Amino acid sequence: SGSSSSSSSTEAVGAKDILLTLLNEKNLEMNSLTRRLVSERARLGAARRSYGMTVKEERLAKRKLRNLREDDPLDQFPTTLAARESLAKLRESLRISEQNMETNFNAINRTRKDLAATKQQVTRLQEIIDDVSGTALAAVQAAVSEAGAEAGGAVAEFLASTPAATLPTLLRENVWTGGLNLKEATSKATTNIWRARDVVTSRLGEGKVVELQETLRQLQDVYATAYYILSRSGLDGKGGEAMGWLKEAELQGLVPPTKDTTGKFYQLCNRAEQLFFPTSYAYLLVPGLLWEMYPGYFKPLADCMIREGCEVAISNVSGTGSVLNNVQSLEKEIQSMNRFHGKKVILIGHSKGGVDAAATLSLKPDVKSMVRGLITVQSPYAGAPLAEEALSDWQLQDVLKGWVENYLRGDWQSVEDLAYSSRKEFIKKHPFPQDVPVVSFHSMTSGISSTMMPLSAYHSRRYSTSTDGLVVPDDAEIPGSLVIRYKEDLAHTNPVWKSVPSIIPREMS
Repeated sequence: SGSSSSSSSTEAVGAKDILLTLLNEKNLEMNSLTRRLVSERARLGAARRSYGMTVKEERLAKRKLRNLREDDPLDQFPTTLAARESLAKLRESLRISEQNMETNFNAINRTRKDLAATKQQVTRLQEIIDDVSGTALAAVQAAVSEAGAEAGGAVAEFLASTPAATLPTLLRENVWTGGLNLKEATSKATTNIWRARDVVTSRLGEGKVVELQETLRQLQDVYATAYYILSRSGLDGKGGEAMGWLKEAELQGLVPPTKDTTGKFYQLCNRAEQLFFPTSYAYLLVPGLLWEMYPGYFKPLADCMIREGCEVAISNVSGTGSVLNNVQSLEKEIQSMNRFHGKKVILIGHSKGGVDAAATLSLKPDVKSMVRGLITVQSPYAGAPLAEEALSDWQLQDVLKGWVENYLRGDWQSVEDLAYSSRKEFIKKHPFPQDVPVVSFHSMTSGISSTMMPLSAYHSRRYSTSTDGLVVPDDAEIPGSLVIRYKEDLAHTNPVWKSVPSIIPREMS
């Protein structure tokens, strides 16, 4: 009993130490912000004084110019010309002074907000430390026990920004132990790969096993980081307010009904040896958001189709381009494929690629005669929660927008286009044409070894819904389409990227 009590005390101290360290950091940050605010106010005062002096000088210059017959265009005496030039310079100085004052004023407002937020965090952290038996302290300790001090620090940072009255359910349920415990997730995925090492090596070549493991580790890091940023944004589920809106419209009879063909799909899968890609059509594979970042995107499918004698191409749409810009590209590619091969084109769009392809058929009626049909794979046709959240919080938007525009040199509109609000407006104006056959394929994932595990857990806890990691199933169904609701665990990235476990056949697991 004494040993158990000692162990419990040690664990509690571990969590409290993390909180005390963070509290100290926040106090230092508060002092730094206070000094910055004093400095910025001093700069604003200096800018105002400079502006006042320039205003006085401008008035004197105006008076002098009036005395020199300012309105007389024939007056070209050197004294008059010098006075005019002096006045022009003073007016430019005034413009610059006004800009400086505005910049300083905005800086002061930002610092005030940061200081107020930090003060709230300090107060909140002190509350958590004082409440020894509270849920918040338990959440920090759960993360420390399951995933280490770094995860505990991440939870503590989130709690500091979360008022006790609105502490999310996801914290009380300790989702952190699943969302931030990368060690267990990575080890399970890599263990499965090592068990099937011989088969993987024979398929991919020597050295690919290690490369695949490293890829999985990097993916886990990327998605866990995204999960952490989103979970601490304080949006409290705003991205889910419009979730399933298009399916609700279907149930109300406002849009054409979908038809569930999942059963027929599995019947065909059981006769896999009889299945093939018809060579009487050409195939255009349309990749999704940020696809240029992922080597091998759509390549496994393209290689398979080429081996069967199909005419196939991967679209060159921009992975960070807006829907409207990508429509222009797709229109030309469809026309080119149809003209070159003399065949109708089947479009296969993954993720945003399916949204782009559907928009092309809605906005460019002339290409419909060249298209046999559209297959969307995990496409957020009705919108995506994360895109909506990115528009609902200015801090999150600043981070993501800067990343897309400055690092990727892309168009932020590509993200805005996937928000529920944007999709509602677009679909209302440009519904999908009912004379084009369309199949909507979607899936879900929940496996601990899934590369999308952190984001899948995020959606599950935040919205109580299952996803493939990014897309809600109901939001992936185009009105009037044949729907395939895939039953097996399949993450969002798996169908198109070879460096994920989906390339490993069942006999290898």
